[in-house]
Amino acid sequence: MGSITDWLGGLSGPVVYAVVFALVFAEDALFVGFVVPGETAVVLGGVLASQGKVSV
Repeated sequence: MGSITDWLGGLSGPVVYAVVFALVFAEDALFVGFVVPGETAVVLGGVLASQGKVSV
């Protein structure tokens, strides 16, 4: 899990927002929640926001 947050943390803010949005969108609209859980992406976004890498 640390490597994923390190990878996302190395990206710029708008790219992080786009990745989190795309994962949540894929789960909710495209019904790929079995493969790509959107809640995990939201939690990772929250972790990055708590570290100050992106803004809520």
